[in-house]
Amino acid sequence: MQRERLTKTSSTPQDLSHAASRQYHLSDYTRTILNLNYAPDSSWVLDPRESFSQVLDKVDFPVSTGNQVSVEFNLIYRGHSNVSTKDEKWSQDLF
Repeated sequence: MQRERLTKTSSTPQDLSHAASRQYHLSDYTRTILNLNYAPDSSWVLDPRESFSQVLDKVDFPVSTGNQVSVEFNLIYRGHSNVSTKDEKWSQDLF
């Protein structure tokens, strides 16, 4: 499925490489926030670009509206607690 999505939107090998990199970072980011990187038996991933019409009564929801935005915001918001004290101090000193 992920490979299929990447090849549909990509026209050159470089585009495909960038798309694969973005997909990996998005997956790794959400797994880290949800503390799933330490669960080797889990292959669960949240992809906010995914269509959920197959899961939720065959209704396709508009992108970036309603609860989807809430889920993305919650994941990012909770991710800030993963920043170390050292990194927080560095960031405050920088700005």
